[in-house]
Amino acid sequence: MRLSVRLTLSATISYVEGPHPEQWNACIVQAFLVACGSARPFLMVIEQTKKPAAAFWSTHEAGVPGGPGERMLRQLRLLYAPFAEFVAREGGRQPLVVDVGTGSGIVLERIRERVPAATLIGLDIRSEPMRLGAPALTFIRADAAHLPVATDSVDIVVSRSALGYCDDHEHVITEILRILKPGGCAYITDANPGRIRRLLIITFGMLLLRRGYADMSGFADRALSRERLAALLSRVGVTDYEYGRLFLGTYFRLIIRKAGSQLGQTPPAISN
Repeated sequence: MRLSVRLTLSATISYVEGPHPEQWNACIVQAFLVACGSARPFLMVIEQTKKPAAAFWSTHEAGVPGGPGERMLRQLRLLYAPFAEFVAREGGRQPLVVDVGTGSGIVLERIRERVPAATLIGLDIRSEPMRLGAPALTFIRADAAHLPVATDSVDIVVSRSALGYCDDHEHVITEILRILKPGGCAYITDANPGRIRRLLIITFGMLLLRRGYADMSGFADRALSRERLAALLSRVGVTDYEYGRLFLGTYFRLIIRKAGSQLGQTPPAISN
């Protein structure tokens, strides 16, 4: 029964376009979960975002969704392995995982391979890349500063290369903390600042992902230093976190743990 419910959910609401897509998607998912006897609905309707986040995708043909850069990203499995391993280690048997700034859902695809029983939701302000995602995944258009997810409902939040693009980092981290269950955790990676690291990031993007210099330099210039992250976490009251570096130090890895009971002690989002 559990397997059939998950498949139906994913196939039915993978993405819905409309005048207010984030509201339509949230309503449909919510109604479906209630109809299936969810122990606790986890999606809610929010107001339409008035201030879009900075655009990630290039206007150059190589950088747009579906272009050579997108195809190359899907082949670089090493980039996404840490997310999948983290969910497998920290999320329990059937975790609810939300990907903030999901793009086309590449991170979620790797997590699904590693943790098949996980419930996976991808959120992004941009509709174009989400249309390229795997049909079995669920995508919802939403602003990272106004997540359409109920408080204390998510086991794990993941986010790759998205935090730097947000204008209000403090609000985004606060929202991530809000939706996490007590004992839940977030796994965030993004660019690390520094002259040599900036050069490596730009070179990697231009040579492997076929992105333009302006796109990659803009991405690298939004990098958050360890000091800025520490100050940010202090302002929102986070004391339990781990900081590390990945890929020759070009990216940081930030793990945030929400205070409270351990995962696995609350009912699953979709019950039998």
